[in-house]
Amino acid sequence: MLVDYLRELGVDTEYPYLPLYWEEPERHPYFILVNGKVAGFALVRTLSDAPLFEMAEFFVAESYRGDSVGREAVRTLFKLHAGAWRVSTMIDNVNGQKFWRAVVPADALFSRIEEPGEAPCVLLLFNTAKR
Repeated sequence: MLVDYLRELGVDTEYPYLPLYWEEPERHPYFILVNGKVAGFALVRTLSDAPLFEMAEFFVAESYRGDSVGREAVRTLFKLHAGAWRVSTMIDNVNGQKFWRAVVPADALFSRIEEPGEAPCVLLLFNTAKR
């Protein structure tokens, strides 16, 4: 499934950080299950400088999209890790931007980020703690 995700992003390489999600306590791997079958995955990191949660990677298989699988998975993750969050999507990932704008709190801050040598992205900052 990770290969499908990377291919969808146009990346032709392995994901070197994957083993760290089972080794480092600030990394949290999740499988998204539907009727006992893996429908996707989420890789969440706790960044130490805030603390701040980051959705490092999020993927729902194409056959499960449009059925609120991703939306419900995100809601569950936001409850498990209540607090400050950051999510970024590549500028050309229109569907990803549409998805995240629909599931983050309405008061989320959006900004365009362009780093040398990196693909431009949209950064979303928000808080899921109860107010």
